[in-house]
Amino acid sequence: MTEELKTKVCKTCETEKPLSEFSGCGFTRDRRQPNCKPCHERRMRAGRVAGAAKREILASAHSETSVTDARVGCEPVPIPYPGFEEIPKGMCDGRVMAKALANHAVMTLNARPDHPNRARIADAIQNQSQIADMDDEQYLSHQLYEANPVHKLTQDEKLQCIRALPLDIVRKLFPHV
Repeated sequence: MTEELKTKVCKTCETEKPLSEFSGCGFTRDRRQPNCKPCHERRMRAGRVAGAAKREILASAHSETSVTDARVGCEPVPIPYPGFEEIPKGMCDGRVMAKALANHAVMTLNARPDHPNRARIADAIQNQSQIADMDDEQYLSHQLYEANPVHKLTQDEKLQCIRALPLDIVRKLFPHV
């Protein structure tokens, strides 16, 4: 760029043009686009056309796989805990909530067999079913484990806590303090 003439050379068309032909950005020393406005708009338009073509190809590929992967004609998954389709009033146990959540997740999968988050919902069903099937001792142990923030620490952090309790570990254990 020459300071006297206030011009710049376009990287695409390689012609020297006045600075008014370049729009501002933050990528070069002079905070101007490396390409003149017509070249920049041409590149952006070409990128949009290429992006639209790519999205169209992906959409057609997705529709083909969804037709083959859809569980059309499959029998619905049975509700794992009948009677817990909704949370019963007056029951405050976490296992009751886990049963209701597992039932709700199964009903979601039965309503939409081609759900995009099918794997995550299946994992949630498995986790909630494990909690719902716990006996009293296991559930109390599970509650204690989840309530204790120490299990979130690494082994090195636990060993460090034996010596002196550093402030960063205290903040990790008790973020509300």
